[in-house]
Amino acid sequence: MIREFLKAYPYMELAVVGQLLFFAVFLSVIFWIFRKGSSQFYNKMSHIPLMEEDN
Repeated sequence: MIREFLKAYPYMELAVVGQLLFFAVFLSVIFWIFRKGSSQFYNKMSHIPLMEEDN
């Protein structure tokens, strides 16, 4: 049933491009998160909820 649907699906190229675009964005986010030097930023951001506010 799925094969029959995919044979008649007129936008197969669009589906492949969409899948490749999603994969590229996913990998970009992973590389952005684990880039060199980002651990300092994330360590600093992780302490924000523990800081006392000056009122």
